[in-house]
Amino acid sequence: MSKSQNLLRTEPVPDQTVPTMEPSQNGPIIKLHWQVENRNELNGSRAQSILWLLEELEVPYELEIYHRGPDMLAPPELTKIHPLGKSPVITIETPGSGKAPIVLAETGFITQYMTEHFGNDKTLVPKRWKEGSEGLIGGETEEYMRCQHLLHYVEGSFMPYMLMNLVLN
Repeated sequence: MSKSQNLLRTEPVPDQTVPTMEPSQNGPIIKLHWQVENRNELNGSRAQSILWLLEELEVPYELEIYHRGPDMLAPPELTKIHPLGKSPVITIETPGSGKAPIVLAETGFITQYMTEHFGNDKTLVPKRWKEGSEGLIGGETEEYMRCQHLLHYVEGSFMPYMLMNLVLN
């Protein structure tokens, strides 16, 4: 059973950090901040796709779980991480660097950042540059441009239709 399958459970979700992959001693500490509506559910959240991405990238991470209040708003602890108080949010700490953690919000941005920084030996994103055109405007491969378009299309133009369908049906 994969680590993400373990998260799709029906017993109550604890209120603490859940280590999911062994963090490396010298590497970054990546934490997925996940907000849930009730104590029995982790699935059904947009954070699920980021969890799948982290698993696919084989990046060590921790899962920090937050519970919405009775008013359905984000708990104050989550708004301290990012002012929008929404999830998914990822924080990346680099131990010993003296730098503040990197805070990433919005699914498309998280996906792009994580694949660019942790997906070099994976096939999740096509090759970016045509041979001999590295860094040039228009030097990107057609496959890379299509991948970027679809990543942002899903989060932009397509999402309102999905929400409308959800509301009306």
